[in-house]
Amino acid sequence: MRTGFRNKADEQKWAKRALVEVTRFVTEQDMSVKPIMLEAPIETKVTPGLILRGRVDRVDKELDQTLHIIDYKTGLVSETVDWTQLELRSLIVHRILNIPVTKMSYLYLLSASAYTRELTEEALRQVKWDPLHLANEIRAEKEYPPSPGPACAACGFAVICPPRHEGFVQLGDLDLPLWRDFSDILFDHQTNQM
Repeated sequence: MRTGFRNKADEQKWAKRALVEVTRFVTEQDMSVKPIMLEAPIETKVTPGLILRGRVDRVDKELDQTLHIIDYKTGLVSETVDWTQLELRSLIVHRILNIPVTKMSYLYLLSASAYTRELTEEALRQVKWDPLHLANEIRAEKEYPPSPGPACAACGFAVICPPRHEGFVQLGDLDLPLWRDFSDILFDHQTNQM
């Protein structure tokens, strides 16, 4: 058993799931496509004092020489699609490579579902205004109340965070311990097993 798994059975369950995802990917995707960026860190300066950084899963060059940004998802298929992260990645990649980004996709590996959206030059120009507006709101903010949620598990300030000591966070109709490992719940819902 390797670090990060509860026991050998847990490790084997996740290994089996990963094998299903990889097998489906290589059988259903065009493996002849050669990405121009893969798991790459990206960064651009939007304005003085505002730098966008991230990581792009994959960037393909289309036949018309425009770019297609692809984000792999290993979790549940979302009921609603939030294009914000792909729009921001598209803006960064466009500024780095100076090539138009015309397509964005979320590819859910377990279900092989894909959501794709076209991106016009005008829409890409408008993308930069969202982080500028948000940066101005953050700069104007004087108080920072905690808002606990699933991301708390990776927070570097957990030791001093008051909601951590309260021990619970509200997720829908469920009261779940803030620091619990949710992998068993997520895995079971994704595969409809157990």
